[in-house]
Amino acid sequence: MIKWRERTESMPFVRGLRAFFASRWYLLLIVLLAAVSYATGGERVVWSIFVFFAAVAMLVCPDLQPVVPPTFAAVFCLSVRHAPMRPTYSGYLFTGRGLAVIVVLGSIVVLSFLAHCILFGVRLPENTGKPALAPFLLPLTAVLLLNGLGQGGYSPKNLVFGAITAFCWCGLYFVYALQLPRGERTKEYIFDGCFAIAWLLLFELGYVYMTNGVVKNGAVDVSKIVMGWGIHNGIGIMFALLIPLMLRMAAKRRRAPLYYLTAVTLLVGVVLTTSRGSLLVGTGAFLTGSVILCFTGENRRVNRLMFALTLVLVAVALLGFREQIFTFLPRFRTDGLNDNGRFDLWREGWHLFLGAPIFGAGFAAISFQSWAGGLFPGYLHNTIFELLGACGACAVVAYLVYRVQSVMLFVKRPTFDRTFMGLSIAVLLGGSLLDNHVFNIYPMFFYAAALALAEHDLAEQT
Repeated sequence: MIKWRERTESMPFVRGLRAFFASRWYLLLIVLLAAVSYATGGERVVWSIFVFFAAVAMLVCPDLQPVVPPTFAAVFCLSVRHAPMRPTYSGYLFTGRGLAVIVVLGSIVVLSFLAHCILFGVRLPENTGKPALAPFLLPLTAVLLLNGLGQGGYSPKNLVFGAITAFCWCGLYFVYALQLPRGERTKEYIFDGCFAIAWLLLFELGYVYMTNGVVKNGAVDVSKIVMGWGIHNGIGIMFALLIPLMLRMAAKRRRAPLYYLTAVTLLVGVVLTTSRGSLLVGTGAFLTGSVILCFTGENRRVNRLMFALTLVLVAVALLGFREQIFTFLPRFRTDGLNDNGRFDLWREGWHLFLGAPIFGAGFAAISFQSWAGGLFPGYLHNTIFELLGACGACAVVAYLVYRVQSVMLFVKRPTFDRTFMGLSIAVLLGGSLLDNHVFNIYPMFFYAAALALAEHDLAEQT
C-alpha cells in the first residue's frame, strides 16, 4: 500500500488527474452530464462516464473524495421517460439490457473499490479508530436484515430491501467515515458539490414545468410534478435539505449573496413542488439558519440585509398576491392540513407490529403500492411506523439508540459547520415523519456524508 501510494505521488499524470478531480471544473462537468442525461434520456451513457471517473479515481487517488460527486448526481440523471415509478413505470432499469448494464457498472464500481482498498488501505491514515457510530449501526444493520423473520409467507424481497436500507443507512456512513479526508478542504469540496447539485435540481424542476404540462388553466397539477427519480414530495425534500448547506456557504464564503439567493431559490422550489411536509421543514430550516446568520458568521451584515429583503418580498407576495398564489398552487388550499391517507398507513403499520412484534411482518408485507417492478415495497410514510410494522420492536429500539448517538455528534462541542449540517439532517428526519424519505436511496448519500463530516469535525475539536 505504501509503495503504491509513494509511486503514484511521483507520477505527473496522476498528479494531474488528482488536481482535475479536486477542481470545480470536475463538479461542473458532473452536473452538466447529469442535466444532459435527464433531458435526453441518455442515462446509460452518462452512468458509464460516471463509473469511468469513479474507477479511475479509486485507482489513483488515496481517498474517495472524487467519487462523491458522481454518487451524489447519479440518481438525478434518471429521466421521466425511464422512471420506474409513475407516470411511465418503465422497465428501463430492471429488465433486459438495462439490468445488464446496471450489473456490469455496479460490478466495476465494486471491483474498483476493492482494488482501492488493496492499493491504499481500507481507511485513511488520519482516520484512526473505529467510526463513532459503528457500535450502534451494526445492531441496526442486523435487525434490518432480519425483517419479517419467522413470519408465514416470508418473501425474499424482505432481505433485498433490508439490505438496500442497511447499505444506505449504515454502509455509506462507514465508507465516508473511513475514506473521506479530514479538514476544511474536504468540507468545502462537499459543500461545492451540494451547491452544484442544488442548481442541477432547480434546472430539472424548471424542465419539468416547461415540458410535462404541469400548469393547466393557470393552475399547477401536482400529479405532473414527477421526475425520473421521484415525485413532488421526494423532490421537495431534496430542495429543503440543501437549504441549510447553502446558508452555511453564505455565512463563510465570498459572494455571500449568491449562496443566500440559492437558498431562497431552493425554498421557492419547495413551494413549486407543492410538497407540504417539505415546505414545513424547509421553511423552518430557512428561518432558523437565517436567524443564526444574522448574529454569527463572516458575512453578518450582508446576510441580515438578504434576510430582511426576503421577508419583505414574502410579505408583499402574501399580502398583495395571496389569491393569485392559491389559484396557481391550489393544493395548498384544497388539501390544507389533511393527512392524505397517512393515518390509515400508520394504522396499518401498528397492526402489522401487533401481529409480529419482534422482527416485524417484513417490508414486503406492506400493502401500499410497490414500485420498480416490485423491487421496492410500499411505504408507511413515517419512519417509526415503518420500522415497527416491517422490522418490529427490535428495529425501533436499535434505531432510537443509534439516533440518540448520532444527535450527540452535533450537540457535543457544537461548531458552526456542524450546526448547519445537523440542520440539514434534521430537515430529512423531520420530513420522514410524514413521508418515506429515509427509505429512499438518493437523500441518504447526502445524509451519510453529513454524518461523516460531522464526526470528523468533532474529532478535530478533541
